[in-house]
Amino acid sequence: MVTVEGDSEREQTGKAFRILASYIFGGNSAKTSIEMTVPVQTETGSSVQIEMTAPVVTEQQESELTMSFVLPKRFTLENAPKPLTPEVKLKQKLVTITAAKRFTGIISEENSRRHKRILVDAVEADGLETLSSPQILQYNQPWVFPWLRRNEVSIEIKG
Repeated sequence: MVTVEGDSEREQTGKAFRILASYIFGGNSAKTSIEMTVPVQTETGSSVQIEMTAPVVTEQQESELTMSFVLPKRFTLENAPKPLTPEVKLKQKLVTITAAKRFTGIISEENSRRHKRILVDAVEADGLETLSSPQILQYNQPWVFPWLRRNEVSIEIKG
């Protein structure tokens, strides 16, 4: 995972992705490429005020955004190549219970905000307690047509 600052979610997402991509494309202690897994997770906390947690994850708190990639199953904290840059942090995420909503399209600040609000409203309407801020999960490469892209908005709930 990496946390970056910037003026817009678009700028932050690009910066975070480049740093994490460098790690998996050989910018690590083993100087080895690691296959990219899905989803890439993006978590933003500034558009919906809720308490919070996060596979590839991006989290935005005002001018900060945190993005995470999920490493393949064969890696643990002990055997994963160490990052060469201090911005990249390795973290183990425990299994959680989440509510999720699937959607298509390009991830924009407006699109993210709208789908997060829909999910939060549905979770609250069902009387569920949230334990995180909403996060965006992306499953496709950037060149996939927007109407074919699989995206999800997800939020950790008390189970």
